[in-house]
Amino acid sequence: PWKPPYGIITSYFKYAIAPAIVEESFEPEGKTRQEALEDIEWPMALSVQTNDPALFFAALAMSCVHLPETHEFSPQSNSFFFRWLSSKCVEYLNKSLANPARACSDGTLIAVTFISFCESMAGNHRIAATIHQPGLRQMVNTRGGLDSIAKASAVGERVTKAISALDIVVASKFGCTPIFEDSYALAQAAPRHCRSRQFRAFHLECASLRLTKSLEITLKTRNHAEI
Repeated sequence: PWKPPYGIITSYFKYAIAPAIVEESFEPEGKTRQEALEDIEWPMALSVQTNDPALFFAALAMSCVHLPETHEFSPQSNSFFFRWLSSKCVEYLNKSLANPARACSDGTLIAVTFISFCESMAGNHRIAATIHQPGLRQMVNTRGGLDSIAKASAVGERVTKAISALDIVVASKFGCTPIFEDSYALAQAAPRHCRSRQFRAFHLECASLRLTKSLEITLKTRNHAEI
């Protein structure tokens, strides 16, 4: 019987992508290497700690989109496997949404954030924009907004940082308005007459520079793996 290659995917992310991101983006902030790695790997750990299968499959999908394009399990080389991960995530998300204790939990918020981002990066931005992103916005509103979520739990700040950062990266890549634009200090401070698409895109690109750098590292790692 077919066995999903969970170990191959998570190992590649853990030992190739995560250390490269740490070296380029996090160590200058004064964190130890272990703390920096935890900032990247915490969603998978949270999925295990809370027995959250939706978050588990979302974290796997996130690892999958970081694989080199020529890797046998990348979305480009094996679209079936990515679609399987995505469908499993959505299957368990539907179960979480039907459970009041999990409907708007930190794990569910991150699972929706991750699967939305992954769909966009895998070429299915329409699915993300019309299904996942509106649902995420509604869940965040139910929790009282990003600021409220950040203060509500031990991982709340990590949750909101991930939501905000990936929202900005997707908006920058596709030239669309961030779904949480009204929550960002940047949007609050920008003069009304300056909020043109070009002005906003420029500042979003600057604001997402660190995460964009992470994507550049992914591409470099892919290229190295393909040599």
